[in-house]
Amino acid sequence: CGSRLLRTAFLLTGDRGHAEDLVQLALERTARRWSGLAGSPEAFARTVLLHAAPLSPRRTTLRMHDRLLLVGSLATLLERVPARSVRLVVFNLDQQTELFRQDDFRRSAIDQVMQSVNTLELGSVDLHILENPRGHVDVLRDLVNREMAASPPSDAVVFLGPPSRFLDQMRQAAIEASQGPAPRFFYFQYRPFFAREASGPDSIGRVVASLKGKTIFIQSPADLANAIDQLERRAAR
Repeated sequence: CGSRLLRTAFLLTGDRGHAEDLVQLALERTARRWSGLAGSPEAFARTVLLHAAPLSPRRTTLRMHDRLLLVGSLATLLERVPARSVRLVVFNLDQQTELFRQDDFRRSAIDQVMQSVNTLELGSVDLHILENPRGHVDVLRDLVNREMAASPPSDAVVFLGPPSRFLDQMRQAAIEASQGPAPRFFYFQYRPFFAREASGPDSIGRVVASLKGKTIFIQSPADLANAIDQLERRAAR
């Protein structure tokens, strides 16, 4: 169901009501299917850090197309990858905030995830954000360090979403050493077709590279399927 939702998103459906129904249906079916995968012998612990932002960094609204891509990719991850535990964090760098966090993600919280995405307001900025122009770096630092300090740690940490408009490099000294086996980091970055030739990695990509992680660009459902295959292979090792 997550894959069908992704195909719909890439086709840019214009029926808002139908799209809303697709989002809810995909999440409900994914939750039922996902609940049966945790006992698989191949299951591993993972964290998904969902960057709730428009596909184009220049936009200040989260369109239905953006929401379909975010929810569809999350649904596909839950469907495709067996997990004994999932930590889900929804965040936005422009607003320098976490919108949602659940360390032991359960299907009963899916509506909260949708609400956190639907209520995101990007058209206005609080004064404290303007006073802290590198606050987005602080958000990334805290996200990574909480994963490094987690006990037990996730086997894999996946940043998922569109590129941010920030290009700052985080100081390596700001990242704390893991107390145990360090998780493998991935960045599944949705890259729009009008931005095939990117000028360089964004702040999320730079952090993942500094952690010896892997960035994989997503422009179609097939790209996401390939990225998930790489995630499974690397996490298994």
